Amino acid sequence: MFVIASCGNNKELKKYFGTWNVQTIYGTDVSKLGPTVEFRGETTVFGYSACNHYSGTYAINEEKRTLSFASLMATEMACEPERNNAEQQLLRALNNTQYFLPKPEGIYLLNAQRKELAFIKKK
Repeated sequence: MFVIASCGNNKELKKYFGTWNVQTIYGTDVSKLGPTVEFRGETTVFGYSACNHYSGTYAINEEKRTLSFASLMATEMACEPERNNAEQQLLRALNNTQYFLPKPEGIYLLNAQRKELAFIKKK
């Protein structure tokens, strides 16, 4: 079970709701492949991985800047190698996300060591 915590109220979290375009994964520009992360409501995430669609849950704590994804499932269409690789990298990055760093240009997803896994930008 996930709990969303915030120093304010859930209205503050709504700024994260919506679709975000994935710009980079592990430093590689994947924007031309069109992957997305869509935060729907307070615990549900959907997206396009550059090959398949995926869904799962997320938990966010804005005060601590923590973010985690769980129960990620994807459709199983076969795609060309570049798209398959981007999909594997994105799902790995999401599964390893523990923190986020909001910046004016978008949000950086970070691992436990606070190293950048991906960069997303609001659509």
